[in-house]
Amino acid sequence: MTSSMKANWKVMVSTTGSTLLPQSATNAYIAHLLPYTTILTPNLPEALLLAKLAGKDFGDLKTLNLRKRIDLARYLATKVQWVLLKGGHMAIERDGGKCVVDILVNRDGYSKEFISDFSSSTNTHGTGCTLACTFTFDMIDVSCNCIQSSARI
Repeated sequence: MTSSMKANWKVMVSTTGSTLLPQSATNAYIAHLLPYTTILTPNLPEALLLAKLAGKDFGDLKTLNLRKRIDLARYLATKVQWVLLKGGHMAIERDGGKCVVDILVNRDGYSKEFISDFSSSTNTHGTGCTLACTFTFDMIDVSCNCIQSSARI
């Protein structure tokens, strides 16, 4: 990461699937903001919409298995430096239970899955945004610490 790291926080698609930005605003976002973005932190519905508008259709939320999610994140990483694809909108069946998989990838091929147990709740508003903010600020902190360390050497 560099000191010029840029993160975009936007809410384009709600948990219920409602599109919150007009098509023209979403197109402007893709054309004018994504090229300058260091880390993109979409939820699954947002990632599907961004990919589709950028030219690749990954299907719908119900057919988005783990392999397709990884492919989706990698596709979006061709547009930005890093992608944290938040998986809380659709749990995955695994080992007899449900889990949430968040996927971090970069354009150089790095990939990491963060797996946690799924918690059934109606009080999840903002949890994905909290994850994105925390993760991004941790990346900024690491970047700043690296810059400070190299300045001391």
